[in-house]
Amino acid sequence: MAMLPLVLHWFFIEWYSGKKSSSALFQHITALFECTVAALITLLVSDPVGVLYIRSCRVLMLSDWYTMLYNPSPDYVTTVHCTHEAVYPLYTIVFIYYAFCLVLMMLLRPLLVKKIACGLGKSDRFKSIYAALYFFPILTVLQAVGGGLLCKSDG
Repeated sequence: MAMLPLVLHWFFIEWYSGKKSSSALFQHITALFECTVAALITLLVSDPVGVLYIRSCRVLMLSDWYTMLYNPSPDYVTTVHCTHEAVYPLYTIVFIYYAFCLVLMMLLRPLLVKKIACGLGKSDRFKSIYAALYFFPILTVLQAVGGGLLCKSDG
């Protein structure tokens, strides 16, 4: 899930640049920089803060990912609705990463594209940025719905 934004950025940069140009190369490098910095910041702000290390609970079952669907009844009397994240931060760290990717893209890429993409038409300049504004919500929904399924499918 962490590599998907970078791959999609590169795909749409190539798709909308059309021809090989130096602006496409600079956009590729900028996308790599944005995703790398977003990953580092995400690791630094997650628990333990300030360290490039993730501390998380062990995942045993698929229900660990979807705790709101698991409602235990201790002593068969009252139902306890579990809405906390049992696999913290494995589930939410992806959302934090996507948020940092989006913020960095919105801060850096428009300035770069405006400066170096003079050869493209006015309507074609920002299409790779607009594409990202579409694929980030799609990736977020994929993570929200299928994050546990994706993690448990790899073994």
